[in-house]
Amino acid sequence: MTDNSPLFYAIKMDNKEAIEAFADKDISKFGKCLNSQGLNAVLYAAKLQNWEMVNYLTSRGVSASVQDPQG
Repeated sequence: MTDNSPLFYAIKMDNKEAIEAFADKDISKFGKCLNSQGLNAVLYAAKLQNWEMVNYLTSRGVSASVQDPQG
């Protein structure tokens, strides 16, 4: 998945409404989707220092217990 995929683009643009729409379909996949840097949705939001999005994603069950590619 690229950084311009709908999921990662919505995180980058801080579009919570889009994330909510995706989450209503199947949020369980968010933890498994990786961007071009090997980051999942939570790690990508954290890299952007979007703590509100990190909190939202983790509150919806997306795993924060993951490692970035560097460990």
